[in-house]
Amino acid sequence: MKKENLFKRIVATVLTTAMVVGAAVVSPAFGTDVHAENFTETTLQLFANAEDGASAPALFTMPCKLEEEGENERGYAKEAKGYFKFTLAQDAWVYFTSSTSSDRDKQSLSSRTKIYGDPNFSNQVAEFEDPYFTDAKNDTAFLKKGTYYGYVYAHCDNWDYFEGNVNVIGYGVPIASCFQIKQKKKHKKTIVTINNALGRFSKYMQCVPKGVGSQSLYNDRVWKDEGKWHGDDKTKVLDCNENDQFTFTVKKKSKKYTVMLEDINGKRYQKTFKVKVKK
Repeated sequence: MKKENLFKRIVATVLTTAMVVGAAVVSPAFGTDVHAENFTETTLQLFANAEDGASAPALFTMPCKLEEEGENERGYAKEAKGYFKFTLAQDAWVYFTSSTSSDRDKQSLSSRTKIYGDPNFSNQVAEFEDPYFTDAKNDTAFLKKGTYYGYVYAHCDNWDYFEGNVNVIGYGVPIASCFQIKQKKKHKKTIVTINNALGRFSKYMQCVPKGVGSQSLYNDRVWKDEGKWHGDDKTKVLDCNENDQFTFTVKKKSKKYTVMLEDINGKRYQKTFKVKVKK
């Protein structure tokens, strides 16, 4: 009996250790000290057109005074971390980037921002950085309505220091605006137009005369790669007209169509609808 109890204790200890180690592997290091009260609540603005997003204020600003690890002249911190959250009231395409504001040049400050779909940081939906040696990067995503959580990390390199703000820029366009579909019916044909709400942030839109399931969003048997290769023989890459609208014409009979929008970063969204044709 004593041997059996000892064996059970050993097994329990091994399992507990494995769970702790496993948790350490999958949990981001910066997420271990985050609590709900640490997230600054902010607002991500939505616009009918992505070009209007340039006027949006910073989504989140992190003031910081930093110096490089080997620099100790000012007694500044070696790194800064910031946490924020925002809620989307509707599905939307979103754009993220970052900037700095300071009396000095950016100098050797680098920052990285990650956006997650949960407060435990297990479902990453976007990531972008602003390295000191080049321009800031951006990221985009088609997100469902709900609350999202952001993490910002900044530090200095090259024996330098920084005094100022790290700014996270973010804004979006509702999916309803991205797929504002109009059908102009004429004799035996219908002209379909869809506003190019993403403007310069859209790569292209494609259409195919059938319903397409969400599991085929990145299927190269349906959609053309880079708008040129592979894809269904009936898939077409749509051009924009003089009014910055994607357009295509359906003749003879009514049928289902699926359109797919891809942005500059390769993120996609598709929608299926019926095109009605007058006989």
